[in-house]
Parts: sequence; structure tokens; C-alpha cells
Amino acid sequence: AAVFLCVVVSRAPRWANERMPWWVSFAIGLAGSGIVAALMVRVAHRLLEHDENTHAERSSERATFQQREQYLAALAEAESHLLADVDGEGYRAALGALGRAAGATRASLYQIRTDSRDQSLVCVVQESWQNSVAMASSQLHEIAINRGFSRWVEVLIDGGVIEGSTSDLPPEEKPTLEAYGMRTLLALAVGEPGKSPRGILLFENPRTPSQDHLRAA
Repeated sequence: AAVFLCVVVSRAPRWANERMPWWVSFAIGLAGSGIVAALMVRVAHRLLEHDENTHAERSSERATFQQREQYLAALAEAESHLLADVDGEGYRAALGALGRAAGATRASLYQIRTDSRDQSLVCVVQESWQNSVAMASSQLHEIAINRGFSRWVEVLIDGGVIEGSTSDLPPEEKPTLEAYGMRTLLALAVGEPGKSPRGILLFENPRTPSQDHLRAA
């Protein structure tokens, strides 16, 4: 279409006035065809940009929808495991459903206890699930709240979460977490909102964490 219009525009001056010298007609037509071509290229670019943006938006919406459906299925699976719990196996199965949905290398449930030795608060792992295809790493069995992790309880009581890259965490927290292969993490409170948490749900290296769905869990 662009080539056709350029030919028409380049010949139009000659057709309109047969007495016009050919070189004048050619110069006028060349200028007109250049303008037409530039406009058509501009329109084509705009159309392509619009198509790319629309495709990107649809892809993003589709990914969000798929993630939502994946989490809803994981919540339903976790609930069924807990309702049919036998000898504590339901907790591991529920953690597996949630860990897979979050794309985590490990999902662990910690209980907050008082250490009888010095009355300090510690998080002791109760159950965990590890992704079988992920590189194996050591399990962090205990988190000493009073030794570098007091911020966690304060944040969790206020309804917050501990989330992000371990490299961005306070200096007193990084060494312990990095030693156990945690590059990123997501920690949520287990308990009633506004009260001291009874435990912590910890996801190690999650790829697609969803705070809302994991809070529901």
C-alpha cells in the first residue's frame, strides 16, 4: 500500500499538468511520496506498539489469573490434607502444596517457644517440605529470636511480613540465613492478628510468592 501511494503521489503533479517539466513533476512527487511514506511508517509503528502493549497486558493478566488459580488449588489441597491429618503427615503435605505454588525450595512451619535454659524466645521447626528438584541445603532447625531476630516478632505482630532478598536484610540476620542457602525468603505469622505469633510460616527462595494467599494459609 505504501509503495502504491508513493507512485501515485509521485505521478500526480504530472497528471494534473501535462505542461509541467518532468523534473519538476518528479521533484514534487518525490517530496510528496516521502511525506506519505513517513506518515505510513509512523502509523505502522504506532499500530505495532499498540499490538505489543496489548499482547503484553494480556500475557500479564493471563499469568496473574493462572497464579491465582494455582494458589486457590493449593489452598484447597492444603485444607484437605489438614482435615484428613493422620500422625502429623497432613502438615507436611499441606506445606508441600503451598511450597510448590510459591515456587519455593523449602516451606517450613516453626513454633515459637521459650528456651528453658535462658528463657529466651526461639523458633523451632515443627514440619517442613523440600522441593525434590531443588539443590539440597541444610535445614535451619532453630531461629534464636533474642539473638538477632527480635525484629521479626515485632513486624509479624503488626501484621507485616518478612520478605525480600537476604542481602537487603539487617546485618545481624544475613549470616545465619545465607549460611542455609536462603537468597530470598517470605515469613508470615501463625496466630491471631494483633497478638504475639505462635509460630512462623517460612518459604525459602520463593519465585512467585503471593502474600494474600499465603496469609490465608
